[in-house]
Amino acid sequence: DAAQKYYNVYKELTGKSVSSVEVLIDDCKTTSANGPKMFQFNFNDYEVLPDDLDGFYTWERAKSACADLTAFGKSDWNLPTEAQLSVLHSRKDEIGGFADRNSWWCYSDDYEACQTSFNETVTMNIISSDGSALVRCIRKVNN
Repeated sequence: DAAQKYYNVYKELTGKSVSSVEVLIDDCKTTSANGPKMFQFNFNDYEVLPDDLDGFYTWERAKSACADLTAFGKSDWNLPTEAQLSVLHSRKDEIGGFADRNSWWCYSDDYEACQTSFNETVTMNIISSDGSALVRCIRKVNN
């Protein structure tokens, strides 16, 4: 089943045991030629920007950059959670962007500031609002 397949991929990539509803359960779909990609997470539909925002951001600036963003006719963007970002990064070839060996801001499981870095073998999460990182905004699509 699709949910179990992506649960296994997520667990393999992150080393975390989570319920199968916390992982990507559908292939990413482009909503327009250069527009956001659609994905499912926790059985909800989301869109993710096709690229990172330009430059590096502090935690406060990252949160406000997504909250204040109007893109593709929508203004309800936000930062992903740690789990959402990990799943998106695992599908980076389909989604686009995600420069090698960089960090992105996301919310930790407790909705604290978190920087997540990826390389070939390790995912590292730092629960801290210090420093700067890249930003990839997502939005929940109303069904």
